[in-house]
Amino acid sequence: KNLDELINFYTSSLREVDQLQREFMQMSTDIIYSDGKEDLDPIINRAHERHRKIVNKAQAAFTQLLETSTWPPLGQMSNNSTHTDIIAPKLRDHNSRVAYLMVDALRYELGVVLKQRLSEDYPVELLSACAQFPTITLVGMASLLPGADSNLNLILNDGKLEPVIGDQAVSTVQQRMSTFRREYGDRF
Repeated sequence: KNLDELINFYTSSLREVDQLQREFMQMSTDIIYSDGKEDLDPIINRAHERHRKIVNKAQAAFTQLLETSTWPPLGQMSNNSTHTDIIAPKLRDHNSRVAYLMVDALRYELGVVLKQRLSEDYPVELLSACAQFPTITLVGMASLLPGADSNLNLILNDGKLEPVIGDQAVSTVQQRMSTFRREYGDRF
């Protein structure tokens, strides 16, 4: 009915379809070198078709709902606020150690697997956040930086899109790491 429900549906259960497809793709790749693989091609192709059909249906619903909604939907966290709302408060406690993983295009279903593996040894929290548009690496990585919630802007520089926070370009890994160094000094 709305984007919030669709996002919650994906994070609670539909993500399992992506997880199973990823695992199936890995398994089918593993058997490429075994005898009799040709016999499995129709099954593999059918599984890919079914996954594509489900994903296309969800994507069509998402696109249709996005046309008439705000982004991010009310009740959903934005990537831009991740640092301010989640990371910065933890870093204010100088006695705590925080690992902040910035991963480009980490699908939610892979985040669930990572959380499961890390939580065997560490306290782990997994939250979903809505990506900053346009959903390209350059913008996505910049949206996770300190100050992105209030000072992230996208400008055209020589015909190329460039994210800036305040007046600082944050297009490269070095520029993004400098943002953390300026904010946290020796804690980074």
